[in-house]
Amino acid sequence: MLEHGELPHWMIVARERREQAEREARESRKTTAADEAFLADLPGMAPAKPRGRHRAPRRKRNLSTLAFGVALHSGLTAVMAMGQAVVIAGGFPI
Repeated sequence: MLEHGELPHWMIVARERREQAEREARESRKTTAADEAFLADLPGMAPAKPRGRHRAPRRKRNLSTLAFGVALHSGLTAVMAMGQAVVIAGGFPI
C-alpha cells in the first residue's frame, strides 16, 4: 500500500474514468426523469416501474403451473391404481 509519494498513473486514470461514469450516469438519470415526467402528462401513458437489482421476482400464477400440478396428480393416481391391481392379482413375482 502506498503511504507517501505520487499515485501511479493507472490509479489516476481509474479515478478519472470512475468520475466520468458517475457524471454520465447522473446526466442520464436527469434526462430519463425529464422524459418520464413528460410521458406521465400524456393521456394513457404512465412512467415505467423501477426495475432494480433487488426487485422481488414475479410469481408465476398461470395455466401452465396448474396444468403441471394436474399432470403430477393424475400420474400419482394412475400409479396407485396400477399398484393396487398388481397386489390384488397376486403380488410381485420375485
